[in-house]
Amino acid sequence: MRSTNPANRYLQAAAGRGGRFRNADGFFDRDVVNAGRGSFYADATAAAPAAAPAATPGNKPTSQPYVIVVASTSGAAVDNFDILGAYEYLTTPPTGWSWDAATQNLSNGSLTIKSGVPNITYKQMLAQFQATPFTVGQTYISSATATQIDQVLDLQVTDANGRQASNPMIPLIDPYQFQTNRISFTQKFRMDGNTKITIASVLPNATVYFYFYPMDNFNAARALADGNVVKTYGQPNIVRAQQVYIGQPNQ
Repeated sequence: MRSTNPANRYLQAAAGRGGRFRNADGFFDRDVVNAGRGSFYADATAAAPAAAPAATPGNKPTSQPYVIVVASTSGAAVDNFDILGAYEYLTTPPTGWSWDAATQNLSNGSLTIKSGVPNITYKQMLAQFQATPFTVGQTYISSATATQIDQVLDLQVTDANGRQASNPMIPLIDPYQFQTNRISFTQKFRMDGNTKITIASVLPNATVYFYFYPMDNFNAARALADGNVVKTYGQPNIVRAQQVYIGQPNQ
């Protein structure tokens, strides 16, 4: 039952349906690291940007991805390559890296990190991740460079009190998958200004696309309109589960 007290309504909304995010501390809680067994549900039909797979009709807002592109013109592999990490990279990029004043891409000459969403810059995207955290329900990666999608990803979170947590995301291609240049992770994790992903290696002259599909996001400003501060999204249906039908036994 929903409380009539505005403060209690806010706390109930912030806790999320069923209290999923109650007591969340920004680290890898069990419900954030481990992929849930349930689906994200189907929703609207609008196609995602940058040629990502389209969604399936339903009754929830479509989970549209945040798209990040890593492009290399280097003839050599680059190991331990970071993306995200808004609190770190927006203020003090590593030596040799700089923000392009015109495009707002982050580059070091031979490698560039940019947004794959039209009219949205990478810098703008990182700034939003600081202000409006969300839970990534599905990560979709594609690259025309052979074995680029096989590179292990290290998911890291750092808190201002000095605590750190990391968790590997190991690519495993489904045995029933016919495509070899793309893969999908269903490992859930929290995206905010302290979230960073380290790619084991960006291969020579590779371009790799990362699609982060939110399953929910948090925006305190919704409370100003008496709305829920946590908004949930539906399954983009990138990977469709095989359905098996069992007939009635012969009588």
